[in-house]
Amino acid sequence: MAGGRRGRDKMSDERWLQDGRIVRRNAVLWADYIEAASERVTAARALYAAQRYGEAIYLAGVAVECVLRAFAATRTTEFDAG
Repeated sequence: MAGGRRGRDKMSDERWLQDGRIVRRNAVLWADYIEAASERVTAARALYAAQRYGEAIYLAGVAVECVLRAFAATRTTEFDAG
């Protein structure tokens, strides 16, 4: 695997401050994905209520993708922007 990353890099275990609390970077990433999923579900419900079913289904799928990325963020640093 030329040029690829092996194992966990140091940045994934680094702790930093947010709102006066020390948090792990991936925990913040996880929370961001869960928040995004929640927003997509809310929008999908509104679209469904407006009988815009195709768009509602699409956004529901995006919400599922966000939840899967949140899960992946707890297992790997692949989605870590830092």
